[in-house]
Amino acid sequence: MDKAEKFFPPETEKEIADFPGLKRKVWAVSPDGRRGTGFYLFADRESEEKRAEYAKRFYPKTPGLYNVKCDILEAMEASSRVTRADLNCPANPGFTPADYEVWFAPKKNSTLRKIKRLLAK
Repeated sequence: MDKAEKFFPPETEKEIADFPGLKRKVWAVSPDGRRGTGFYLFADRESEEKRAEYAKRFYPKTPGLYNVKCDILEAMEASSRVTRADLNCPANPGFTPADYEVWFAPKKNSTLRKIKRLLAK
């Protein structure tokens, strides 16, 4: 089992991949599987802020996830290009008012509920 599956059901990866404005996400976990992080690259500031809002709203309510932080930092493009980071990758379309409803309205089978069920096992 992938260490991320301890906290996130497999469909979470696809759900995050579809987040409006997302270009890339890199997942990372400590060797013991107790700490994890993610590095996101978005096409625009609004999408960054919506992702931070989403994480701050839903993840602290998830059993087993602690010290959830969401910092928005500026990419250092010149330095990143020197180390071969692909910053020009395509992005999902940006946020629309309809997207806000889809992502922030309570869902009957939301990822948050799936995470709670997974951790309850």
